[in-house]
Amino acid sequence: MSDSAAAEPVAATEPAAPAAAAAAPEPDRASVVIPDKVLVKLKPIGGAPILKVKTFSVPKKKTAFYILNFLRKQLPGHDDVTICIAMSFSPSPDEPLEDLYRCFAVLRQGKPYLEVGYSLQPAFG
Repeated sequence: MSDSAAAEPVAATEPAAPAAAAAAPEPDRASVVIPDKVLVKLKPIGGAPILKVKTFSVPKKKTAFYILNFLRKQLPGHDDVTICIAMSFSPSPDEPLEDLYRCFAVLRQGKPYLEVGYSLQPAFG
């Protein structure tokens, strides 16, 4: 064995990643197909009571006002219901659920849904 062969660095060989395991780019949210009915999951915030109906489907053309009315019917005597999307902001009542679903849908256990928090008082400033 010669000294020049011993002095050469040995390149580490890494196994090539299979083509299927390569990270595919995330699809553009604007191109995502929205079903005719979107799944909505309601979560209480603060001292809001837990509802019997926590998950339901809503036609995608309805607005956030539809969910507010649903909550007002489920919580009699509480007309000051506030909703928030993704536990971060309160949508405008005329905001279409289709747009909220497209931008803020949560994917858990293979099912996408819109997470809507509700409170009897403003929870986020």
